[in-house]
Amino acid sequence: VPCRWGDWSGWSDCSCKCGGGTKRRTRHVVEAPRNGGEACEPEDKEEAFPCNTEPCGQGCIDGKWGAWGEWTDCSASCASSYRSRSRNLEVQPSPCGKAAAGQRDEFQVCSDLPPCIPDSDCILHEWG
Repeated sequence: VPCRWGDWSGWSDCSCKCGGGTKRRTRHVVEAPRNGGEACEPEDKEEAFPCNTEPCGQGCIDGKWGAWGEWTDCSASCASSYRSRSRNLEVQPSPCGKAAAGQRDEFQVCSDLPPCIPDSDCILHEWG
């Protein structure tokens, strides 16, 4: 019977709340080789990952959008066109902060323009 590694455990809690901690997970050999079975491949039995890396005392900073820019010109000179405006992040969120709420770009239909294909009355002719 060959050797077999078990599944990874879940990640542990972070070792601290701020200032840079570590979370860990482990796994073990669940079946040792028997009767001449192959040995386990040499693999990691523990992993560590950084967590809560924001400085202590700073607190969480939420993202915030800046002011909207000017509207662009309409995308065409007739109806069914649109215009847009955008804004940039004024405050980047910290790792524990919330993302800025809302969209970066806004679009609007240009409804005050003439139709792209003008309406015209149909003309009927005699059968012939």
